[in-house]
Order: sequence, then structure tokens, then C-alpha cells
Amino acid sequence: MTMPAPLTALLARWRARRALRRVPPELRVLHALATGVTYPPLIASTYHLTLAQTCGTLAALEGQRIVRRHAPRPHLDSPTTLQRYELTLSGETYAAKALLPGLRPGTPVAWKGQLLCIRPGQHLLSVAALSPITAHLEGRPHP
Repeated sequence: MTMPAPLTALLARWRARRALRRVPPELRVLHALATGVTYPPLIASTYHLTLAQTCGTLAALEGQRIVRRHAPRPHLDSPTTLQRYELTLSGETYAAKALLPGLRPGTPVAWKGQLLCIRPGQHLLSVAALSPITAHLEGRPHP
């Protein structure tokens, strides 16, 4: 007996969300930044994290100089949640290696629009598209 298509899709999304919860917050935040999601509240809601987890992870990554605050507004002391974050130059390589553990050392990493990409040959490949986290977010299984 086969399940109806809507039930199968619902089950696949549930499994994907469950798999996403097993991904450490650091990798979820790196994935967000690699795909251009830069505001903590948006990162938290998209990647199923609490705002406290997101801000704590960003603070830890900022302490390691993997991320930095993007263009702070002068004369405005705003809370952390209103800041935009971006990967630093060393953070780009760190994120690519963290999101794609099989990446060869020395593989060039670059930005194409808002996407962090690798250049294994002549073509740019999105780090986020190759990461299993993307499959979890889209509710589909990852091989």
C-alpha cells in the first residue's frame, strides 16, 4: 500500500526538519551567511534557531574573526539583532570547508552575487546548493 502524495511530502518535510535540528547552530549560521541571509532574526526563523542561539553563535564567530558586522551605522547604538553580518575573507574559506567537508585544500572560494561559490574548474558552484543543509531546508532528502 502506498501513501498519498501529500502525506509523503509532509513526511519528507518532517524528516528534513528533524535532520536540520541535528545540524550544529554554527553550520546553520555559516550556511545562512553563505546564501546572503544576514540579519539575525531572519537567520533564526529560517534555520529553526532561537534568536539567543543565533546571536550567541554570531558573537562566537565574530570573536574568531570569521564574521564581522557589516557597515555599522554611525551614531546608532543598536541591539545585535538589527546588525547585518558578513563573512570575513578568512571566514569565506572556513565556511566553505565547514559546509563541504570533502573540499580539497586550496580550492578557490569567491562570491557571485549573494552566494558563496567555489571554483573547482571553470564554473562557479554554490557552496550552499551543494550542502546537505539546503536539502533539509527545502524538505527533500540528501544523498
